[in-house]
Amino acid sequence: MPRTFASLAIATLTLFAIAAAVALIDSDSAPDRHVLLGIGALLLSCLVQVISFTYLTVTGKVIVQAAHLAKLDPACLARVKQYKRSFSRHLGLAVISAVLASASGGAAWRSHDALSVHIPAAVLAAIIHSWIYWRQHRILRCNADLVEATLKAYSSWRTRRTHSKAADAAGEEGNVLAPQ
Repeated sequence: MPRTFASLAIATLTLFAIAAAVALIDSDSAPDRHVLLGIGALLLSCLVQVISFTYLTVTGKVIVQAAHLAKLDPACLARVKQYKRSFSRHLGLAVISAVLASASGGAAWRSHDALSVHIPAAVLAAIIHSWIYWRQHRILRCNADLVEATLKAYSSWRTRRTHSKAADAAGEEGNVLAPQ
């Protein structure tokens, strides 16, 4: 997931940059293209957040279930919650900056007087998204490492449990067949 997230984040930031470049072009169709690219970038940004949050939620459930079944160290549960809380704070900041950029962009599309608000809001949204994506990528990498370690420990526990049950079953069969 961290690589997928990085790819989507780069695509979003690229769309932000293309939208800004199109806004600087002096042609009749540039404003329409700018709006479409801006909306596309903001929608992609929201999609990235939704996919990533869903990933954290699902992997968190997997970690919790594996930890409870295998009676693993409960510290991993606290780390899962911390990752999700941290990601949620960043997600909120991304959504707020996207809403401000799109609202000021809508106002600027109707009236050029609002450009003085939209340009700083859009630049700030791009900067915030860059910083947030960097932080969220680190969170997703840590979460992926935790998932891998937890599932490895769970698999080891399950293997030991299966071998133990097989040995117990073989021992019981030996007792049943042995003469008395």
